[in-house]
Amino acid sequence: MTFRKILLAAGLSLAASAASASTVTLAGGGTTDDCDLANLTVSVACDGDFSTANPGGNVAGGDLDGLFALDGQILTGWSLLDQIGSVDSSGTQVSAGGLFEFTTTDRESGSWSLINPFAFAANKLYIFTLKGANDQAAYVMDGATLLGDWSNGDLLTKKFNIPQLSNVRLFEIETAVIPVPAAGFMLLLGLGGLAAVRRRKSAS
Repeated sequence: MTFRKILLAAGLSLAASAASASTVTLAGGGTTDDCDLANLTVSVACDGDFSTANPGGNVAGGDLDGLFALDGQILTGWSLLDQIGSVDSSGTQVSAGGLFEFTTTDRESGSWSLINPFAFAANKLYIFTLKGANDQAAYVMDGATLLGDWSNGDLLTKKFNIPQLSNVRLFEIETAVIPVPAAGFMLLLGLGGLAAVRRRKSAS
């Protein structure tokens, strides 16, 4: 195979990789469990039917372990990044660490945004958890969008009431997956080196 054909094949391979980027699902498959992705835009997977180790308490990282999978690999090891410990109806509230804000006047719906100095890391996934009364829902973020809307529609008590939002938490987990852009750069860098060696041989 000529070097030109190798470059063409590599380009096609890279395009195919880009088309099949990593996918987040529930551990058992699918993207929703007793929840609606529209209740926190723009999430890519959500779970509104999980319990916490401390019933009635706030969601902890361990409560999220085993709920979601990345390309079929179950995700464990979530850690708390930031939170709004007690949501009120005053308007815009900034999280304790200053990484995000939620806006609401009724604690039933509103908007959210990730703010400076927050920045998505290519090798991490992020989850927002919403809590009201004794129920909670978790939403995996798309890793790119910095703002959207939210609703408490996935918070449902045993008496089938929808409670007002009381707590919001942002979690993160480091993944071992190399993002497609980074993988592509590494591939092109290697091919560039081969091309340089080939030119030197031709010149001599």
